[in-house]
Formats: sequence, C-alpha cells, structure tokens
Amino acid sequence: MSWNRSCIAGKLPIVAVLAAVILMACSLTLPAEAEAVDAGILVEQQISGTGVAPDNEWAHCGGGMTEPSQTWYMAEGCTAYGYETWILILNWDNREAHATLKYMTSSGEPQDLSITIEPFSRATVNAADTVPGNPDVSTMVTSDIPVFCERAMYSPARDWAHSNAGVTQTATQWYLAEGCTAPGYETWVLVQNPGDSNADITMELQTDEGAVPGPVDTVPPRSRRSYNLADYVTTYNVS
Repeated sequence: MSWNRSCIAGKLPIVAVLAAVILMACSLTLPAEAEAVDAGILVEQQISGTGVAPDNEWAHCGGGMTEPSQTWYMAEGCTAYGYETWILILNWDNREAHATLKYMTSSGEPQDLSITIEPFSRATVNAADTVPGNPDVSTMVTSDIPVFCERAMYSPARDWAHSNAGVTQTATQWYLAEGCTAPGYETWVLVQNPGDSNADITMELQTDEGAVPGPVDTVPPRSRRSYNLADYVTTYNVS
C-alpha cells in the first residue's frame, strides 16, 4: 500500500475508522476445547496484545493504550449476517465502574445498556444482545471512572478476526492511510456522529494517480454511516 493520505472533514466532530476486508473462500470448525471463555473470547486469545485461534487459522493484534478515559468511541461494528461485535472494557481501578454503552446505528435511534464492572476486572459485552441483526453499529462508552475500552470483531465462521482500541475524542478531520479496492478487496470508511446535530462530511480519496472526490454526505445525530470506497475508485492504493 502507498503512504499517501486521505482526509475526511466534517464541520462537527465525528469518529471515523476504516475497514478493509479480504474476500476469502474458507471455513473453520472450532474444536470442543475452544469453547468460549469470558463471554466469547477464546482461551488462546489470553495472550497479551495478540489473539490467536486454535490451530492458528487466524490471528489479530491490537495496540496497547496508555491512558484510561471516561469516554470511548468505536465507529466500527456489525451484528448482521453472522458477524460478531464485542465491546471489551477494562476496569483497572479498585472501585466499581458504572458504564453505559450507547449503540448508534443508521436509524439514528441509540439503544443503551448499563453495566457494572468489578474492580481490577474486564467486562465483555456482545453488541448483538442489544442491537441484533444490524449491519451498521457504532458504540460510545461512558463511565463514572476512567476505564480502557476496545472492540473485537469476528467473521460468521470465525475464520478471521480483528481488534482495535477505541478513541477518546471526536474530531473534524481524520486521516486513513490504508485501503484497497482492486478486484476481490473491499475498503469501507465508517463514520460515527455521536453529537446532537447533523455532521456534514466531505471525503477526499488519495490514490497512486492523484486525488479522487469521495462521498459528500450528512450524517444525522447519534448515528453511523458506512461508505464503500469501491463506489468511487478501483485501485490497489487508496488512502
């Protein structure tokens, strides 16, 4: 991939992430010893920072975090078509943490879930328990004390997975260096608007042949939008 950059600009602060999907024809049967632990996280994923499936069919790795926060945003998520989205919250404090997960979808009608996280423990929340069958799910987590938060996703057959830390602030400008829309690949940009007003966004795509105009859209309050970059450009190098 190139080192070019892309820009998503909005008049109101938003959250944006990129999802790149490699289309694969494969299947996975989980052995009995790989039963879910901690409400969905496999035993082999207890390795710090890296999740490895039984028999090494797939792995995912997430960057660590250095500062807790009382607010976290995760723009990516899907609970439709057999996909799994899990919200992972670490309470590193010696006090209980009382957290609220606000799920935002394309409908603009958030659904809330309130949980208590015991001291020095981790909560694992399946988004499908609250917003099942939804292809566009973003999450905002608020807590009465600072916590750490990540989001993990799994394919319907669990033959791939990925994980990423949340962000603690919204912004009016985002850069996403990775992307490919050549045949067989999908790249989606996911925009979460957690605010109370419309967010007008303009996206510019940077390729190995120069800039290409991307989506221009309005994201309603407390909602999520998904943009397939293949609708605008076909290339191995798009930022």
